[in-house]
Amino acid sequence: MRTRTRGPGRRTVHRLSGPGELLQAVPYLLGFHPRQSLVLVGLADGAVTVTARLDLADAEVAGTLEHTLTALARGGSAEVIAALYCDTAPLAWDGSGLPGELERAAAEVGGDLLDVLFVSDGRWWSLRCVSDECCPTAGRPLPSAPSAFAAAATYAGVVALPDREALAAVLDQCPAAAREALDPAIADYESAVHQAVCDGEPHRHQRCVKRAIFAAARASGAADWPGLPDAEVARFAAAL
Repeated sequence: MRTRTRGPGRRTVHRLSGPGELLQAVPYLLGFHPRQSLVLVGLADGAVTVTARLDLADAEVAGTLEHTLTALARGGSAEVIAALYCDTAPLAWDGSGLPGELERAAAEVGGDLLDVLFVSDGRWWSLRCVSDECCPTAGRPLPSAPSAFAAAATYAGVVALPDREALAAVLDQCPAAAREALDPAIADYESAVHQAVCDGEPHRHQRCVKRAIFAAARASGAADWPGLPDAEVARFAAAL
């Protein structure tokens, strides 16, 4: 099983050794550590292609699983591994409940559900495995030592925040006064774009901005990075 890490201007493929390492990769694939969640990892030829997450309550709404699995298929996934992050005791694989719904929904959209993993209190279980030798009743502990994937993700600047709320906080708006202070810079940038269009060089302008964004992303990893001036914030935000 392979997955990819991406940093500014680079993309690396890594092979995952099994379910434990896949579960260690999930927070980096999502950007945060999931709780009370259903995570669907789509695969194509053994490589991770798309990762989706649902609140457990949303996953039980009629049609939600089919819709999400269809989206994974459109993203190039032929196979799926599901991971249930829940505070309760592990579920039994008896064709009922959410695991059973996953099986039926995957079959309806033509996908192959390879496994359903259950994660709780630092341990994991494969709900499809019936061998005590492979998957003991008490489960297996989540890997504690950083995997090669986790190390590569960290090196690439990929961060796994503690929870979804922390990720949402990253997207919170700046205070109104800070946003209003950017208005002059935004107006200047709009004038520059208008001039580039008038001069017949919009594509050259776009390439210039793209190069500047990647250069800033690479520089941002330095401990003494001073941040971006307001003019660059306005320029990059509008370009993105």
